[in-house]
Amino acid sequence: MVAPNTVTPGTSNNGKVFISIAADPFTVGTTSLTFSQVGGTYSAGTGLTLSGSTFSLTNPVTVALGGTGAATLTAHGVLIGAGTSAVAPTTAGTSGQVLTSNGASADPTFQNVDISSIANGAIVTILARNFLK
Repeated sequence: MVAPNTVTPGTSNNGKVFISIAADPFTVGTTSLTFSQVGGTYSAGTGLTLSGSTFSLTNPVTVALGGTGAATLTAHGVLIGAGTSAVAPTTAGTSGQVLTSNGASADPTFQNVDISSIANGAIVTILARNFLK
């Protein structure tokens, strides 16, 4: 036996959404509850599953739909854009390395700093200015 004023699960309206259109003010135990269906029956689109009223992802969200396109990512890596393809993570750098450009057509990589390639001793000048104040 179902107790009065309770809601029991069913299958006839599975996937449908209803709202209460009860009178205002609402008095518990006195005001009749009236419900109206909002929208139609819902179904899962590409990459989604629907179980009852719960949607779940079945695949990584594609780049075209605003996702990364990747199911897993490299721990401590940096994500690199790959146009319309899934993001490409770098490997993690080691202590003291910096992320360095390898040119416009290549992914950056973590590398050790090569002091000899820095023009006019810029790092030494910056360090001197910061620590010798």
